[in-house]
Amino acid sequence: MGRETEGKEKSTSREAQTIRSIQRLSSRLQRAITSGQSSAKLLKDLDEFISHTYASQMGRIVDIMEEFPSGEHSKFRTTDRTAFLQFLPRMMDLQASFKSMNSAYSSTLRGLRKVSSDDLATLADIDSDLGTSLAYLLHKCSMMTSSRRRRAGREVDEIRAILDAMDEKVAARTETYSLSP
Repeated sequence: MGRETEGKEKSTSREAQTIRSIQRLSSRLQRAITSGQSSAKLLKDLDEFISHTYASQMGRIVDIMEEFPSGEHSKFRTTDRTAFLQFLPRMMDLQASFKSMNSAYSSTLRGLRKVSSDDLATLADIDSDLGTSLAYLLHKCSMMTSSRRRRAGREVDEIRAILDAMDEKVAARTETYSLSP
């Protein structure tokens, strides 16, 4: 029993530390947007954080998709299962795109500690939208695989819309900052 409590405390401590790190990064980003000044290290840290976080979240979604129940054990209609699994290649492509997003924030550096506030703000908006979409997509995929769902048609349409929006955001981010997807 002591080890279980110790594991929970470590997990909670790790989560609290992660939250503090995120708060620190976002506070520093806000200051950079407001002041127009930032360090190259902060921008590199933001690039790495965004790339790693989004790629790992998409990895969780891909894992869920790959574990989608087989037709014989599923309460889904075969057409719903087929429609749901058709998204797997798109999700894997998005995951690869997220892994390669590693220099957008750094590209806003315009000299010694000078940054483009507009570019930083635009990137933050795009990344905020992508983060929200990822969270919603993870929720929808989790709901799809739960045993409570009997028909998945509506969720399939919603997942398609989420992926379309994410593709547009990734394209806008890539086009705006001349990054390879």
